[in-house]
Amino acid sequence: MDPNGVSGLLDEFGRIPRLPQAEQTILEIAGYAHYEKVASNILAFFLRAQNNHNLEGIVLESLLAAAGKTVSESDLDDVNVEREVCTESRKFVDLIVETSSLVIGVENKIFAQVYNDLGEYAKLVRDKAGANKDPVLILLAVRKPGAAVELKGFQPVAYSEFFDRLLLAIGPALPTANARYVSYLLDFVRTVQRLDRRSEMPTAVREFISKNAERLAELQGQMQELQREMSGMVWNLSQLVRVDSHPSLYDAIGPRGHGGEWTQRFALCRYWDIKVPSESNLAVDVYITPSGWRVVGFRRNGSDISNLLAAKGIPSTPDEWYPYRRLCYTFLYDADLGEVAEKVQTLIDALRCSREPERGDSVGAT
Repeated sequence: MDPNGVSGLLDEFGRIPRLPQAEQTILEIAGYAHYEKVASNILAFFLRAQNNHNLEGIVLESLLAAAGKTVSESDLDDVNVEREVCTESRKFVDLIVETSSLVIGVENKIFAQVYNDLGEYAKLVRDKAGANKDPVLILLAVRKPGAAVELKGFQPVAYSEFFDRLLLAIGPALPTANARYVSYLLDFVRTVQRLDRRSEMPTAVREFISKNAERLAELQGQMQELQREMSGMVWNLSQLVRVDSHPSLYDAIGPRGHGGEWTQRFALCRYWDIKVPSESNLAVDVYITPSGWRVVGFRRNGSDISNLLAAKGIPSTPDEWYPYRRLCYTFLYDADLGEVAEKVQTLIDALRCSREPERGDSVGAT
């Protein structure tokens, strides 16, 4: 693909309207967005009216309403919630909610298929209910199962149906509710709602990719070739740096690879950790990007090391990628690897050397 063709392709892509980027929920940040056990634990906390979220029984009422059931106020006086209730054959029902008149079995599904023995689950709930209570069977899922699934008496409820009722009920409860727990609950709602979206890709983007599939595939191939070349360069550089053990130097661990910058900045990284006794480790990152090399020094806890670098005679400026890190050296893409490695070695050696702490130095002894 010629450079003019690439420019035209990128110009056309740049004219496509973008959806605003949604803020991540805490469950997405933690990496638990699609975990059924996490979702069940959250539900268990909010289903029990006696917990100090002060939402009374609106979560339980909303879930039952989505299943076409009602619950009396007296049922909310004493609600017991159990997780992972074992059946006779040692299978586990996600949630059992027991009130004064109901025993509610909830099987929770995020993305997993409904392969469970719903008949055995139903028997457990009915046995618990006995003659004095009514059994209620709910299959709560991000997306309802298909017609081929044998429900064995379970009522399928989509999370969207549950949330529609819950969000209407939360408003009147806000004056007396625990604001922190309301925030947690709404964060959970947003997390699951995003899981339910079939596609967030704008139609215009999909049409652009479809129309330009051949040219994009060629561009992708060239990007992969560039990544392979850069990977070889940064690996070759790292082999020129020595961090042998020495009694007068802090231990250094590396080189280690990190490719997390590729998707955002088309950068590859090798890094070394320098173990400082009784303190957070120091570190040196070496990046190769399509425009050149970047050599960065920092402390893992985020504290400023500009004074330390200055004391070692290492020039540095704030790193534009990570503000608490210090950019020490830059080189052109085709710079001599020996020259780059020499500066990397200089920075690592300087950080490995011990010194006495100076008065007022916030970074401590290094």
